[in-house]
Amino acid sequence: MHEGTPGCASPRSWMFCVLWVLGFLAGGAAGTSVAWLLASQSAQSTRGMMRRRLSDAAGFARDVKDRLIRRDQKTRCDARRRVRNGIAVLAGDVGSEAAWVRETRLARPDASKLRQA
Repeated sequence: MHEGTPGCASPRSWMFCVLWVLGFLAGGAAGTSVAWLLASQSAQSTRGMMRRRLSDAAGFARDVKDRLIRRDQKTRCDARRRVRNGIAVLAGDVGSEAAWVRETRLARPDASKLRQA
């Protein structure tokens, strides 16, 4: 070790290490004591509140997951339908071409309607 660098190799530095650890433990004990004294609720009510909040968060996460799954399924269905209609148009099926044009127009909002809103 370099001279002047704290370490636990010499008796003097050993005392420094012991005092540092004791100071750390005393600080932790003091912080814990203050937290217990200043706690506004009992441990049981705090656990109940945390349980309710975690349950609410889990429910919210499940709802978001379900909405994302439904949106994904709808997007896939729309994409499949558009690909099928595009293939039909390329194959020369005129009836499908009219349906594809209608779907495309319905999918894009009309600019004049957007200005009115």
